[in-house]
Amino acid sequence: MSSAEIAEQSYRPPTEPENIPQDKPLALFDLDGTLTQPGTKLVLEKFVNNEQYDFGIPERRLEIKELFEQWGRENKLKINIKQYENLLRNAGFAFAQMCRGRKRQNVVEQGQRWYSEEGNRLVMPYSHDVIGQVKEAGFRPVIVTGAPFELAYSFANDLGVEDVFAMEAEVDESDTYTGEMDITKNIGLNLNKVSIRRRLSKKGHLILFAMGDTGSDVPLFRGAIEFHHQNDGRGQAVLINPSPDVDEGSEFWLREWIADGKLHKIPQGRESHFVARTIRHVISDVLEDNKEILGRK
Repeated sequence: MSSAEIAEQSYRPPTEPENIPQDKPLALFDLDGTLTQPGTKLVLEKFVNNEQYDFGIPERRLEIKELFEQWGRENKLKINIKQYENLLRNAGFAFAQMCRGRKRQNVVEQGQRWYSEEGNRLVMPYSHDVIGQVKEAGFRPVIVTGAPFELAYSFANDLGVEDVFAMEAEVDESDTYTGEMDITKNIGLNLNKVSIRRRLSKKGHLILFAMGDTGSDVPLFRGAIEFHHQNDGRGQAVLINPSPDVDEGSEFWLREWIADGKLHKIPQGRESHFVARTIRHVISDVLEDNKEILGRK
């Protein structure tokens, strides 16, 4: 089967909160650094500069490469959340420019080809187990990521996740990329993750679990720990492979959540069986704490 046939079979449009069934509680997952190895920047850079995945933009390749090199220089530093979000804005702009003039289906097909040949190796060893656990426990996993949708949904397909909120470059009425990026569609930004959480809650979804690795994932943690439909749920969250901006628990609410047993920290480098065991215990506690509510759903 050709890559085009595979893409056509599996492609689906980006998720909208209105389209997610409300029959199960939600488990929200970040992607980059959480379910996959950190390096959205590296993935996009290879995607842009590898002739095998040529997007027909040789005249803009140098300009975009310079953006990624800037990201690489700055990303080696211990940056704060504002600096991190500036890098995400640059990545969104670069991806939109990279795709300008191309059909979305074409980019999706190339994304799938990249994933089948090398992208699948970026999936964390524990990720399939973790997603399987939350699904077996009756949760609906949802990925919320700053990675481009055209790449993120290939990871989601592999992991068995149907719903994906991801960065979306603008397309016109003919489904052709314009080269522009609507800032509200850059899901990696903190305010946009807040917006996703609020839209889900407004639609009546019960968020009882979240997992992420950076300060931009705090809105997901809040969704599980503090904000619930009719205030009747008690969820928990996992901070895994913490980035420098959250590794020390510098924000008071992170320290409080950890002290209260609502946020569980898994340091970088822990083996897959440790991660799986921790998630299993957290999910078990969440089910016990919410058995009355879940019995009504």
